[in-house]
Amino acid sequence: SFESNGGSEVESISTYNNVSITAPAEPTKEGYFFDGWFTDRECTTPFNFNNGVSESITVYAKYTQGVTVSYANTADTVVESVLVRPNAAFAAPEVTPVSQTQYFNGWFADEACTTLFDFTVGVTCDTVVYAGWRNPVVLSFDTIEGSSVENVYTDINVAITLPEAPTKAGYLFDGWYVDEAYTTLFDAEAGITANTTVYAKWLVVYTVTYMNGNVEIGTENVVEGTAY
Repeated sequence: SFESNGGSEVESISTYNNVSITAPAEPTKEGYFFDGWFTDRECTTPFNFNNGVSESITVYAKYTQGVTVSYANTADTVVESVLVRPNAAFAAPEVTPVSQTQYFNGWFADEACTTLFDFTVGVTCDTVVYAGWRNPVVLSFDTIEGSSVENVYTDINVAITLPEAPTKAGYLFDGWYVDEAYTTLFDAEAGITANTTVYAKWLVVYTVTYMNGNVEIGTENVVEGTAY
């Protein structure tokens, strides 16, 4: 028979002498984790189901009281508390918190979010884990007297969809550069890690007029640096 020690009831098993016994479904007890069946009330000697029994016997359920992990500072997302075993690794929540104004930056052990929480170590008592957040980074566009381009607010290290190219009378837009000397083209696929300004490069568009004597016979727009 089974003494579940405050857990859910487990029915007795009738068996033959000294034959292996199939263990029953584990009992449940609110706030506790089941640790196995034992031959003594003090739960010091585990019961071996493979050996069977030679007489009627009562075995006793052993439990470990769980501790509660709660999640705070989760902005617009509800993250449910979980009951975990003390000093045992447990999984981070499957739900990723979402905010309308910031980006999730991981789970932290302190409210100031200075120390990342280590899920592999576990906890010894009821614990609060805090969601950390980082502010967006800003990509600004210096159009060098071209039409204005609005800033892009984004997370770090994510690909950026560039806005429509600016325009400037008499010039052709030739890309965004990370420096005013136009030596390095901006890589939008790589994203940015901090607030960044990129610079528009322009090529002059010349108007070439073709004359036959004093008679104009046509014109052509030619971009700086190209043959015509």
